[in-house]
Amino acid sequence: MKSRHPVWYFEDGNCIFLVDNVLFNLHRFVLTRNSAVFGALFQLPPPQRLRVHAKRAQLGEESVPEGVDDTRPIVLNGVSLVDFEAFLSLLYLPIYESDEHFSLAQWISILEVATRWDFTAIRQHAVTRLEGFAQEDMTPVLRISLARRYHLRGPSWQLRPLTALVTRKEYLSIEEAQLVGLETAILIARAREEVRNVIEVEEDFCDCCERCGKTSLLEENDVEDVIADILGLGSSMDCYSRD
Repeated sequence: MKSRHPVWYFEDGNCIFLVDNVLFNLHRFVLTRNSAVFGALFQLPPPQRLRVHAKRAQLGEESVPEGVDDTRPIVLNGVSLVDFEAFLSLLYLPIYESDEHFSLAQWISILEVATRWDFTAIRQHAVTRLEGFAQEDMTPVLRISLARRYHLRGPSWQLRPLTALVTRKEYLSIEEAQLVGLETAILIARAREEVRNVIEVEEDFCDCCERCGKTSLLEENDVEDVIADILGLGSSMDCYSRD
């Protein structure tokens, strides 16, 4: 049973969508001005007019174009209700209101929808907001997982979270390995061993570590360089600046 969304079914809307059996009546201009995908969608001829049943055509009955009323909504497959609601909360946010109250989960939902339908500016804004979350909220594993899924690049999405996983005491758990991917998990394990070997070699040249309080002669940037080389980020990281 379809139901109208209590917030995102506008009486003056001119395009009706269906997500998880919930109807949304939105404004075409809001969608087309932000997304080339929706701009192209609304330029296509109504598909029903190309697929009129032969019997109805013989009877002279007219087909109802998709998106005109609740009986023929445009079905948006591949997006969840939660993700779509979060996305619309930003898309229809008044210009005088701040988006600082959006949660981590909401920004991830916004990134998902913006990426799927090519809302370029909104996608970049979501990425910027996600970059600002502290590590206790945005863990290194989550950062790498998002980077893989949404093709994110840069130190905060690649080198820094990878360095955190390589240099921490705990090995990756099975769940974490599944999130970062098999290839990345293997490279992290290899990098852990390589970094440990480098540290041990460096410490062989110093007999005062206990007295000076150092655990390694390697600086943080040196560790990152070693990890970048092992993980194949050396050449790509040249275009990023460490801040």
